[in-house]
Amino acid sequence: MRHTWRSGEAQRDVEEIIRHPVTGELIYRLVQTAPLRDHAGRLLGAVAAVRDVTAQRTAADAQARLLADVQRVNEELQLFAHIVSHDLTEPLRTMTVYVELLIQRAQGTLAGDAAGWMAFVTDAARRMRQMLTDLLAYTRAGQTPEFRPVPHSFRT
Repeated sequence: MRHTWRSGEAQRDVEEIIRHPVTGELIYRLVQTAPLRDHAGRLLGAVAAVRDVTAQRTAADAQARLLADVQRVNEELQLFAHIVSHDLTEPLRTMTVYVELLIQRAQGTLAGDAAGWMAFVTDAARRMRQMLTDLLAYTRAGQTPEFRPVPHSFRT
């Protein structure tokens, strides 16, 4: 319930929205009222302070719109990262499986450094899959990713 100055109670920070009579633009103002009494405590009237808060309100509305845009973009980024992560992880998984099968079936028959190269390919695919998983975790809004070094083992 809104009290008027006639009730003898002060009003604190009541926001009013009015239209400019000429331009039709919205004007936001903050109104504070306090009762004015004589020495015997009788209500004589009221004192009002009106402050134009249009600039602050406009800035707050713009900030709210920007925040909504950032949240929307983060959601789109998260979806994109999920799709990319899935689409890139599947071929890596297939490569890893077939290279491991090749290593098992050709055990002892690979010439020279071929077995080491196959292990290198398998290890590189696993590292790439971990990087994709970490990228996906990083893009999740509101979560802090756990950073850790990616193993970098090269075999000759």
